[in-house]
Amino acid sequence: MNVDFKSLIGAKSFEELMTQAREKMSESSITNWNTGGVFKNLAALCMQGLADLYKLIYETILPNSYAKTAKGKWLDFIAEDVDVQRHLATKTIGNVKFIRNEAVTGAIKIESGSIVKTPMTAKGEELRYFVIEEVILEESCNEIAVKCQAEFEGAEYNVGQGTISILVTHINGISVSNDADWVVNEGTNEEDDESLRERYFLRWNELSTGSTALAYKSWARSVTGVLDVAVNDMHPRGQGTVDVIITSSDGVPTEALKKAVLDYIETKRPQCSDVLVKEPNLIPINITVELWLPIDEGDTEETIAEGVKVTQAMFVPDEDKKDISIQKIGRGFYNARLNKYLMGIDSVFNVVIASPVDDVLVESGDLISRNEINITVKRVNLT
Repeated sequence: MNVDFKSLIGAKSFEELMTQAREKMSESSITNWNTGGVFKNLAALCMQGLADLYKLIYETILPNSYAKTAKGKWLDFIAEDVDVQRHLATKTIGNVKFIRNEAVTGAIKIESGSIVKTPMTAKGEELRYFVIEEVILEESCNEIAVKCQAEFEGAEYNVGQGTISILVTHINGISVSNDADWVVNEGTNEEDDESLRERYFLRWNELSTGSTALAYKSWARSVTGVLDVAVNDMHPRGQGTVDVIITSSDGVPTEALKKAVLDYIETKRPQCSDVLVKEPNLIPINITVELWLPIDEGDTEETIAEGVKVTQAMFVPDEDKKDISIQKIGRGFYNARLNKYLMGIDSVFNVVIASPVDDVLVESGDLISRNEINITVKRVNLT
């Protein structure tokens, strides 16, 4: 929706309003329009107020009165009219392994409130987690899974395998780690405006009397933590079956998230439908890129770091890279898109993509995921 609200309401600038005021006053006995004159100063005060009112109307009030252009709290108010609420940020909850060192014997108490954390991340942060239930590591056991909760909300706490490796609260003879599937409830960021806007319009598809694919998509997106949804309603497992394929901020959804989506859909679906909620079929790819820099421009290490960040942002949402469209279910990987984003890095004037050599095309239920990312820099003399 690209509407010029300023022209629509005939808004005038301060200068235009002052010109009109002078023309009107010229019809009267007021002739003193000199700078510093009483009548000019009074007119300027009034016209400035009117110009500010025009600006408030066309920059704030009108754009935020329509779902396609509203932002922030204004969009929240519009979405609430159809019972759609913005997903709030949530904390990661998962099972962290507390491992006994061989030299230590006896039962070991792991108290609620004990803290574990990651090493320093690329953003200069240490992500901390708190034990939320007291457990005892029995003498006969070498390790135990302990439920921990992230210190703050956010998807960045859904870290990978082995990332949680530091025990902040000293427990004699214990070290910590986390498995690949350690997350029980994924942490999420607060839903952005575009996602909420999309769900607002999807909600209208639920008004149909049948079970349209868009209705299933709306139901699945109603569950916090669901990032993308694809629906196969062409009887994939026989007559009356529907497959709902979902992703989370980490790509592959947890069993808990899939169950939450299925439970919600079960309250909405027609009785004749057999619904299965599942993860996409992952297609991992390696990305190898050479970025060209002039001999005397740009920093090599910073360029490589930015190249990795840009490439990762195509697969995982990044707060600093909101302009990059992430991979979605059923979307192929196109080198032209990667080239576009990498060419936006300061001083980079050429991009050579060695892998994948060609665009990667996928089926409707596939999701391309990154495997290894290898970014190098080549210095080129432009003269």
